[in-house]
Amino acid sequence: DVVISITGSQRASNVPTTAPLIVQTHCEFVPHTLAIQPGQNVRFHNSDLTFHNIRIVRHQIGTFNGGDNLDNLAQAARGDENVHTFNAPGIYRLECDVHRWMKAWVVVHEGIHSAVSTADGRYTISRALPDGEYTIQAWHPQFAKPLSRQVTVENGTASADFTFDFAQAIQL
Repeated sequence: DVVISITGSQRASNVPTTAPLIVQTHCEFVPHTLAIQPGQNVRFHNSDLTFHNIRIVRHQIGTFNGGDNLDNLAQAARGDENVHTFNAPGIYRLECDVHRWMKAWVVVHEGIHSAVSTADGRYTISRALPDGEYTIQAWHPQFAKPLSRQVTVENGTASADFTFDFAQAIQL
């Protein structure tokens, strides 16, 4: 659930028209973290036999629960769906007020070069970058600040590893 992004990445002109889907299933948001571009819609679907809601908060970076409430979408029954457009870059926290442990994240990155790591920490930025120097960032919701470093893309490839210090987590 680490979001990896390239600083200064350009916006894509061919953003998929199909909105990414976040499902509420077994009282969890799946996927837990999503990276999109400004102006993209996200679909929310309730797969459970219980009432859920999606409170959308513009997250205050450096805090665990700080931020501004933007919307609150009710999903009273299994099969209910809502769509929300995320227009401004930033980090958005999703919460279910009925099941307070349910949280998820939507990171709206200005450019097309971003990815979310898999459970084993691996990631791939699938869109090509021209050879050159770039700043790459890694953000995780448990940490106040993203990690960043410079990378050099040569022959279309580069790699960067990040290690978060658990002692610096916002909430242990």
